[in-house]
Amino acid sequence: MADYRTGNFLLDGLAADELQRLLPRLTKTSLIQKRSLNMPGEVIEQVYFPTSAVASIIATPDEGAAVEVGVIGREGLVGTPVLLGSETASNEAYIQIAGTALQMPTGALLDAAEQSRGLRRRLLRFAQALSFQISQSAACNARHVIEERCARWLLAAQDRVGGDQLALPTNSSASCSASAGPG
Repeated sequence: MADYRTGNFLLDGLAADELQRLLPRLTKTSLIQKRSLNMPGEVIEQVYFPTSAVASIIATPDEGAAVEVGVIGREGLVGTPVLLGSETASNEAYIQIAGTALQMPTGALLDAAEQSRGLRRRLLRFAQALSFQISQSAACNARHVIEERCARWLLAAQDRVGGDQLALPTNSSASCSASAGPG
């Protein structure tokens, strides 16, 4: 069995036989900037394992402005609510930095996780890490000035793309603004 690397750390950390079982269901896709992957209340039909793209998770409270609460890149997957038993998205997820991802039908991932204890554990660990990131983002949004929040976001994005070049438009909603920016 060949040693195959996808470029997504969550997948590449799997045992070789587990990854080989997933590969036929994964489709490489290009994701353009600002493409919505999930909207609140919509059924999550596909999950995405970014390889070079970066997605923002956006919470929109009833009373107003959208706030970025999470960033997902090559370390994880977009679509974690399905891992926790929900069929629908609770927040918006959209592409902040264009790039590629491996896309998989939600049902195929859930079936594979049901059959593989190792895969299930790895996916749930990521869901836990994302939950921690979201709580840290909320604390950061409440306690830090905009310059500190911007610096935090830039470092997080840099980690996720694996380099110093961040392809962000000048009018990006992830720009460091008081109402809807990085945490």
